[in-house]
Amino acid sequence: MNSILPLLQTLPGQTDSYGNGVWYQIASSLYILSSGVQRVENKLNPIVSQIPRRGKLAQVTVPFTKAWKDSPTKRKSSIPLFYGSNYWVTALFQDDNGNSFYRIEEDRWHTIYFVQAEFLHIFSDEELKATSPAIPPEDKRIEVHLNDQTVVAYENDLPVFHTPMSSGLIGENKDYSTPPGNYEIINKRPSRHMTHNDRIGDADADLYGVPWVSYFTNTGIAFHGTYWHNEFNYPHSHGCINLPIEAAKWIYLWSNPVVPPSEKNYVSVHGTIVNVI
Repeated sequence: MNSILPLLQTLPGQTDSYGNGVWYQIASSLYILSSGVQRVENKLNPIVSQIPRRGKLAQVTVPFTKAWKDSPTKRKSSIPLFYGSNYWVTALFQDDNGNSFYRIEEDRWHTIYFVQAEFLHIFSDEELKATSPAIPPEDKRIEVHLNDQTVVAYENDLPVFHTPMSSGLIGENKDYSTPPGNYEIINKRPSRHMTHNDRIGDADADLYGVPWVSYFTNTGIAFHGTYWHNEFNYPHSHGCINLPIEAAKWIYLWSNPVVPPSEKNYVSVHGTIVNVI
């Protein structure tokens, strides 16, 4: 169930099965475990009328909304879109009542959906520019610390970024652990529809618009933003490095290869070194 709650304060408490003991107070005598709660905004955006043929990357800026399949007027079938997820906008559509919708194309099966335009922020090319471009690629590296559940980025051996993460889960009859080793970022997608037949949580079977994906193995292990859980600092993935959305965006824009703003799937032979320890 999707609900919008006020968060009054953060408190320590009893841990869940993953080791998370962070709780949010949502009323005078009411508390909720932080694991399934995402901090969100409710921001409306100006409508962009000129959409190039290759499309524009956009991000959901409201807690959640519906994307209508095939037509926004018939409204027979829809999927939920969640705050912080990314999608490729390919056109602007207006219904008979003057309501504006963006046409988006789901990237796994190429299904067409329509979403209320004000709920998406379309990124400018300037927002998608690489950060720290003056640092030579060989002087950038990323360390993934499995024991501490943290990611640290370095420039010239100096730490410049630090974030909590969630690596692969090891549980009863399940081993999705992230393999230690030395890798390079080889493929990036700013948006990806991910699917899992073997659920870890209640909300990770069909994940639309996973943002800021930076793959570093040929088996699909990647850094990416995470909107379906809030278990950072504890293993809770199918092997990927789950990150807060803004942290995943930072890694995506800072690391090599540098991705042109209009590229949906960018492959490179060499990228930023990733050491999983």
